[in-house]
Amino acid sequence: MTFDDVNGSEAGEGLDAAERRGEASILPPAGPRVSATGTALLRAMERLEFVVDVETRALETHHDIDLDETNRRKSQILLELSRLMKVVDQEPMERQVIDRMSGVRQKLARNHAVLELNLRAMNEVAEIVAASIRAEDSDGTYNPAGHLQGSAR
Repeated sequence: MTFDDVNGSEAGEGLDAAERRGEASILPPAGPRVSATGTALLRAMERLEFVVDVETRALETHHDIDLDETNRRKSQILLELSRLMKVVDQEPMERQVIDRMSGVRQKLARNHAVLELNLRAMNEVAEIVAASIRAEDSDGTYNPAGHLQGSAR
């Protein structure tokens, strides 16, 4: 599964795609205006949520996903967020940004749990395959601990 394969209605296309089509922004329309830094943070978090949603969905549905591309995208967004957070240290953070961060944390926690489950499953399969290979390669002369079996000559 690639990011281009994902239907926008399923995973959310992000702000840029919606704005290019002239659709309403998913940023909160009402309430106090958000600063330029706040808007940049909201957009970066939207992109991060999209990437994490695609990855989580692919892992849950057992679809192939380009993990290198996923990690590259996440790294770029996290770099952007870390740079923006330096600016935030110098000005108060808006309520919309704080609320959005909470949602991002929840999605990241779910993604982490799915990744951890998949990693455990892969490790279990790898252990089974390795044990099978060891058993197949063994002629019975040595046990797994490396000691001679039977009488030594």
